[in-house]
Amino acid sequence: TIERMNDFSQSDHWSILCYTFTLIEPNANPKAIEENIKDLFKQRDGMEHEMVRLSSLSKVRKESVADYYTIIWIFGLIGIFILSMSAFNYVNLSIANAAMRGKEIAVKKMNGSSRFRLMVQFLGETVLLSLVAIAISLYLVSFIIPFYNGIMNTAISLNFYNDWKFVGLIVISSIGVGLIAGAYPAFIMSGKGIVNLFKKGFFDSGSEKIHIRKALVLLQFAISVFLICLSLLFLRQVNHLTTKDIGFDRQNIIYVRHSSTVEGRNFEDFRARALENPYIVNASMSKNLPFVN
Repeated sequence: TIERMNDFSQSDHWSILCYTFTLIEPNANPKAIEENIKDLFKQRDGMEHEMVRLSSLSKVRKESVADYYTIIWIFGLIGIFILSMSAFNYVNLSIANAAMRGKEIAVKKMNGSSRFRLMVQFLGETVLLSLVAIAISLYLVSFIIPFYNGIMNTAISLNFYNDWKFVGLIVISSIGVGLIAGAYPAFIMSGKGIVNLFKKGFFDSGSEKIHIRKALVLLQFAISVFLICLSLLFLRQVNHLTTKDIGFDRQNIIYVRHSSTVEGRNFEDFRARALENPYIVNASMSKNLPFVN
């Protein structure tokens, strides 16, 4: 496309206006090739310090965006924190709910239900509820993504049929949360004696205090406070960018992209013609603008 768009031919001398695509053998080692060609321009005047570097075509877009992986990690960690809070809350609710089912467990044990059956029941309930929640959330995500793409001008798509690794990771995570949520009633309450199960508040006295609930609540509040502080920090940064004095008055300034391959055409001609318009006070040219490359 460079010859058609910029009026260059393949024999012309270029600067950094284009990418060079290299097709290598299927079994070749890109690192070894890069090592052999990295000093390709060292013998040319003015290019002694230039180095050739190879990059996979799939990474070109990512590497062209500054701090791409940093941004991905930040949003990824925020997502993990929010999911962790939801999981902690679910575990807390499960433990609180199990604590009110002491008499139910006692009656089942009196009727001959084994501890193994009780464990399977509690774990099955929490895992099933977790899987149902994941299914509903995936449906909501697939429903919301078109609106998100419209707002953010992106083209994100979810293809659950082809991306089995992603689906498998979600299912395994959901099962893991369900197992953790059902662990207390399944492994601890199912082993209690019938008399203790009939006692009201048996898990709140002495050595039976549920420290895990306090720890989870503490973690929830810690993550919440951290995310609030992070949001305030981002808000201050955005406010700084939008209110900082950048050295010129931004009012009544517009910009247009301008390029020409016609011989003899230059910016001064364009500027002179633009200034003929009585509404244009002045005109200038720049290769870059603030926030616009």
